[in-house]
Amino acid sequence: MPSDLLQAALRYAASGLAVVPIQPRAKGPSLVPLEQATTNQATIRDWWGRRPNAGIGLPLGRLVVVDVDDEEGVASLARLVATYGNPPAGPVARTGSGLHLYFSTAGRLVESSFHLDGGGLGPGIDVLGEGQRACGASSAPTALARRLRLG
Repeated sequence: MPSDLLQAALRYAASGLAVVPIQPRAKGPSLVPLEQATTNQATIRDWWGRRPNAGIGLPLGRLVVVDVDDEEGVASLARLVATYGNPPAGPVARTGSGLHLYFSTAGRLVESSFHLDGGGLGPGIDVLGEGQRACGASSAPTALARRLRLG
């Protein structure tokens, strides 16, 4: 029987999100080069067939994560919401120290920006884009893709 992680990876791919296998339960490196991310079902079955416990990596660039870290980032996000209103509805994942807010870029490529402050989004907020990856949640990948209008 296919693993839950394989099934989740296949659901991401079916929704249009390319995936790569990553170290299990860790932020460690991808097990294949990020540039090899794919939606090809046969390749995904092969990868997870050899590594059934591999996590799911989602390459970023056209999918962007706003990484809100610690109390400083939460305070910055609160200031942004007070000034500009709520961000567009989208998936939110709790991390060990904050939140990841996921956004589709409607096909535009977005580069990463780290530790923006002053004229940026604020202390404790990073924008994860091109050349980065997020860890896919295996609990609701179809809902994630649907909310990104990819499924």
